[in-house]
Amino acid sequence: MIANAFPALQAAGIPGVQFDAAKMQWLGSIAPAVETMAVWHTTGVKTIEDARKRETIVGASARGAITFTYPALMNDLLGTKFKIVTGYPGGNEINLAMERGEVEARNNTWSSWKATKAAWLKDRKIVIIAQAGPKASDLDAPSVEMLARNADDRQLIELVMSGTQLGRPLTTNAGVPPERVAALRSAFAATMKDAEFLAEAAALNFEVNPVLGESMQRIVEKVLSTPAPVAARKEPFGVANGRGGGALRAGLKRSGRLPLRKRDVICPPWLQFRSKTSAISRLSRISTMANRRSPTG
Repeated sequence: MIANAFPALQAAGIPGVQFDAAKMQWLGSIAPAVETMAVWHTTGVKTIEDARKRETIVGASARGAITFTYPALMNDLLGTKFKIVTGYPGGNEINLAMERGEVEARNNTWSSWKATKAAWLKDRKIVIIAQAGPKASDLDAPSVEMLARNADDRQLIELVMSGTQLGRPLTTNAGVPPERVAALRSAFAATMKDAEFLAEAAALNFEVNPVLGESMQRIVEKVLSTPAPVAARKEPFGVANGRGGGALRAGLKRSGRLPLRKRDVICPPWLQFRSKTSAISRLSRISTMANRRSPTG
């Protein structure tokens, strides 16, 4: 499992990218992501227009991470006044910083808010002022794509937010035998239909709307074909006019995102369940299933 921003970073020519997303073998994702910008309730910021009038401190992990690129994109293209503070190890730390008053806003996926901070939503501790990616039917917030001032800006937004279509993607390396890739994709697709898996996902408030490997491969190819003049606008990634690549590369290395090595393919917290017999834990055993089915395994 890797960061869904990797294809966009490659398309934008970000310094430090040492992989070719087109050669990766994309396996599947439980669901696409809806990225949001949430502001703490005490700020008084309830709309994008409010965020244009008041400096709001945003917590982020590193340049190049979606927690940075989302508010940076809104600043550059929508005129918001987010002050981005990087260096937080992860989302939990940013959430704590919001509660303590260190920061006032953050990016997060809509599914994550519902699964991990349902109480915040119920008690209106946060206000969602924007969403990006596939529009959530149960979220009343404007889409940043629809707020673009022109076609070029919209293409840039779509590039920066292209990872939403991939959700939390599972992939394997280039050069894996076709029959092994087919077995991995088949195992993933079967898991997405498993009754026990679906029941547990529902109990945990996780959306299951799978994006299968073949579709992901086409999405990545489209991202990598972004017109050069659009991809050259690197400001939302933390690189302006060809400068800033060193800071971005350093930030990505600290966050474990670059270079892409075996250590980057991890099982994230949302897949680490207490029960070893969990239906969802089948995802971590996909490679084992593939080995049994592959004649070369």
